[in-house]
Amino acid sequence: MSLESIPADVQNALQTNISMPVQLTVMYPSFQAPDYSTGTDSVVGRIWAFDTVSNLVVLETGNSSALPPAMRRAAASAVYEAGSTRGPSSGLVTGFKIVRASSIKQLKVLNEAQYEKLMPHGPSQLTHISAVPVAAMEVREAAATKKCQERSMQLAPSEASDIGQIVFDAVNKTLPCRWHESHIIVLDEVVISGPSYSVSATYVPSLSRNQLERLLNDDDVDAVQIASHVERAKDKARTWLRVTKVLDGIHTKFALVE
Repeated sequence: MSLESIPADVQNALQTNISMPVQLTVMYPSFQAPDYSTGTDSVVGRIWAFDTVSNLVVLETGNSSALPPAMRRAAASAVYEAGSTRGPSSGLVTGFKIVRASSIKQLKVLNEAQYEKLMPHGPSQLTHISAVPVAAMEVREAAATKKCQERSMQLAPSEASDIGQIVFDAVNKTLPCRWHESHIIVLDEVVISGPSYSVSATYVPSLSRNQLERLLNDDDVDAVQIASHVERAKDKARTWLRVTKVLDGIHTKFALVE
């Protein structure tokens, strides 16, 4: 909608009365026959902004209640409930209304007495909105980008099965994992292979299952013969055992078919 569709007197009043109290008669077409174009509404408030590009008028209309709990996780809630938008005396959040300028049928600039009568709890002056802290927003953006990149690295490659993604997400909650082709690498020591991603498909490179079980047996006197670096090998065996226990729980919980 272009500015030409706004009456000249309304356009001029919007541009020259920023912060002034006004009463708008707004035409909202009715959807009920036969009164398709008789619906009107009256809006009172201070002109907070008029954007000629979007053809929108923002009115500050006075105090309103805080956001309901269900909406407090929305991104806009941080702005809506910011300290700078609270009235100094009431502590309530000030309200705003957005009106399409081309829908304004009539605009009346009010004096303070008229405004007080119509809006006894309206704002006496426009609320100041603090500048957006660009540095803080850049830090948040960088953190969000990093988190997104990390998550993308956790997504299973095309050659991995759906079971692989389930196993990866579950194991990664307690043990750091990464993908190498279709294999899940846990703590850079233990490999879980597809397509089953089960205990039987879990191993430590260069150590057989028998060797791992013997390394976990403290009574095995031939441990030195099992691996050249016994203590390091025992650490890998303990990690393998931990991973297999987690896998047992995952396959039981999700009833995964091996």
